[in-house]
Amino acid sequence: MLRLFTLFAALWITNVSAAVFHLEDVTFNDGGTASGHFVFSGPFDSGTLSAWDITTSGGLLTELDYRSPASPSSFANVAIWEGGQPVFFFNVPGQRTLQIMLPVPGSIELNSGRLQLSSDSTESGSQVSRRVVGGSVYVDRQPTPSTVPEPQTWTMMLLGAMLLSAWSMHRSVIRRKNDDTLAEPPMLASSNKHFFKATPTGTRALL
Repeated sequence: MLRLFTLFAALWITNVSAAVFHLEDVTFNDGGTASGHFVFSGPFDSGTLSAWDITTSGGLLTELDYRSPASPSSFANVAIWEGGQPVFFFNVPGQRTLQIMLPVPGSIELNSGRLQLSSDSTESGSQVSRRVVGGSVYVDRQPTPSTVPEPQTWTMMLLGAMLLSAWSMHRSVIRRKNDDTLAEPPMLASSNKHFFKATPTGTRALL
């Protein structure tokens, strides 16, 4: 019954909602800019990047799109920096890497709000590297659906588990009775019948 209840409860567990990170007024020290967004789920130390669409342009570097899944060669990752801050890496192999660092602990999960980008955020190519000198990221997170069922739902779950348990016990009893019947040896009828009659002396004689 415990396994059945655990299965029912697991059906109500929902995933952590994804957050959309929007880059706002991001500028580099060479006059270039960055705009776009990326989608991230979970806390920074164990979450997942599922989509990104970021464009950098101006300054000393040509315009470049970091985009998924339209650019199969592009990839992204997230890591925790030595100081504990989360860092998002966006890369187009053979061209450039964009590094976006947030000034928050990497073990937390952000709610909706705006954060200034760390000055350690950079974009670098084979010969040129530039760093972010301004801008922020706005976190747009939808409310996470409740993972705790309502009282009526708990009642239905418990009732269903009890009915399934009773049905399982009933099947076990029937199966046990059938097994006992099959294991019982058949009664053998005797082919030798003996008859006795009383004698005058009071003894019985075998016929």
